Amino acid sequence: ATLPPGASTNPMYISLASNGTVGGVASADEDILCFDGTSWSLFFDGSDVGVSSMDTFGFSILNSNSALFTFNNSITLGGTAYAPSDIVRFDATSFGANTDGTFSMYLDGSDVGLDVSAENLDAVTVLPDGRVLISTTGNPSVPGVSGNDEDILAFTPTTLGDVTSGIW
Repeated sequence: ATLPPGASTNPMYISLASNGTVGGVASADEDILCFDGTSWSLFFDGSDVGVSSMDTFGFSILNSNSALFTFNNSITLGGTAYAPSDIVRFDATSFGANTDGTFSMYLDGSDVGLDVSAENLDAVTVLPDGRVLISTTGNPSVPGVSGNDEDILAFTPTTLGDVTSGIW
């Protein structure tokens, strides 16, 4: 396949802090937009899956069918309550203008010491070796590590999901 001029094999994904329009594509603060080097598109429509009026604070695309999210406030999705210190996994049956899929707990922050409001998550990614990198809105203090809001903490999981364990 030949990519059109300007197209990228490594697209850029963004979520806006408030509702807006980028490159002619309207977006709410719970949505994710994708730029392929040539044009913008709606990658994740949060209102389709119950995330309306919630700010997608941090996210990471895991693969073509899954993404991780942190939200600015507590939210209940699919009957499960999530805190701003949790990482929520979304497994899509479809992304784009008709987003659909299911949410599940990826990392329960309270299980691993993320238990005060300064430790709400505002960024997340997963390294190829499985370590989870996070940033917090305030100064974090988890077992064995403390830092400032601009720091990145690395978590090596033993288990993930509803019962999370590992080391910082």
